[in-house]
Amino acid sequence: MGVCKSTPEVLQDCVDTFGADLGPVYDALYNEVLWLHAKWLEYRKLYESPERVALLNATAPFFFAVAQDTLWHDVLLHITRLTDPAKTGRHQNLSLRRLADMTPGKCDTAAVDEAYEQAAFARKYRDKHLAHSDLELSLHAVAEPLSQGNREAIEGILASFATVLNGVASAYGRHGTPFRDLASTPGDGRSLLFHLALSQLVTSGREQRALNGEYRDGDYEQPVMPV
Repeated sequence: MGVCKSTPEVLQDCVDTFGADLGPVYDALYNEVLWLHAKWLEYRKLYESPERVALLNATAPFFFAVAQDTLWHDVLLHITRLTDPAKTGRHQNLSLRRLADMTPGKCDTAAVDEAYEQAAFARKYRDKHLAHSDLELSLHAVAEPLSQGNREAIEGILASFATVLNGVASAYGRHGTPFRDLASTPGDGRSLLFHLALSQLVTSGREQRALNGEYRDGDYEQPVMPV
């Protein structure tokens, strides 16, 4: 589950609007889609340009490569959860299918189907690589590798999710939500990039002074690493 949680007042507002059964489901799905947008935006902020990737590679290339794979895989898993069936065996799922089943005639089922189809590659990747280790794939016995999708595919899926939720909200007299705008927060990837660039600037200045035979107090003072 994501870290986006509703206050009791927001949850009650959803119950008042959508009813006692649908309200909590809509509220939970809303928060999950918002959290997914937030994580995706962090990925884009860090890895969307060659210049930013170069800065990350100049700082800690292995760590940021691991972080990139981990964040991408987490986004794929989050997408697959939201496009799961309403029920798997004996287990009930929080998904767009459940929302559609609970709002007949009010949910844009075409948008749900579109989101489901767009996310097919993610579910296949989850089933054969993330949730399980397919033997043929692990031994490179399959000629065609699994698709992890691309940025355009992720953007399309997120847009479909927003269309579904905002369509249901509109059917109940509520305004839609600009999920991308709400998902941006302080202390994000841009803040990290700023401090990495600042550190690079300070290091470059120190090295240039050393080449010129100039030194300042603290130039070679080592930072205290947290324990």
